[in-house]
Amino acid sequence: MRIFRWAGAVAEPLREPLRLTGWLLLAGGLFTGVLVAGSLLVGRSGRQPAAAAAGQPVSADEFRRELVDVPLCGTPATGPVAGKAICTIHFGDGGAIVAGSGMVARGYWQFEGDAVCRRDQRDPVEQERCVRYERLADGRYRNSAGVVVCLGPCMERR
Repeated sequence: MRIFRWAGAVAEPLREPLRLTGWLLLAGGLFTGVLVAGSLLVGRSGRQPAAAAAGQPVSADEFRRELVDVPLCGTPATGPVAGKAICTIHFGDGGAIVAGSGMVARGYWQFEGDAVCRRDQRDPVEQERCVRYERLADGRYRNSAGVVVCLGPCMERR
């Protein structure tokens, strides 16, 4: 398994030790992943996501209470990890890790109002990318880039 750091739209090999935490043991095996400084579960192409049912906005307090230290997993339709299942974990200490498709990256997150702003650990604060979340009726969430996420790996609904 190769370990990568996310550098814009390119993944490069990680040359430092990686500390994995409990939430990375998902779905019966080690689920490693990606923390994308600017596009963690965020599509950044010129295409707009398809229109979907409106959700209930998630405030910073609700995000902190319901979604911190929980893997948020989804599959972006656009951007550098399009079509790949990845999970993002926002830790209570401001650290973050994204896992999926044999890549991993670490970084930081913070709130700007009700938006969740993330960046790679090596990037300056100015390179943060921010998304807002909304709660959907089916127990999932959607970020402002149109990516629908589940709490833990998404299970196919039949």
